[in-house]
Amino acid sequence: MVELTDSNFEEMVYGSDDMWLVEFFAPWCGHCKNLAPQWAAAATELKGKVKLGAVDATVHTVTASRFQVTYGLSLLLSSIVVLLLLPTYEWLC
Repeated sequence: MVELTDSNFEEMVYGSDDMWLVEFFAPWCGHCKNLAPQWAAAATELKGKVKLGAVDATVHTVTASRFQVTYGLSLLLSSIVVLLLLPTYEWLC
């Protein structure tokens, strides 16, 4: 799992020919925490096929807002974890 940030997202994801599966999460989100082992397993299983990355939407707000990801009460109430398949930019949520 690659930590994606406001400063490395463009280069790492768009500057790559690889396909990326990107999770936007909040560190306090219980559902996000519960998915962490599955993300780690998927990263291992998909190694060499698809790169997996994660964006902390509470810190990297520029990247999160670029994909219309918000956190806070709406995320907490709807329990949404947003996934993007890039470079084709298909919503998977």
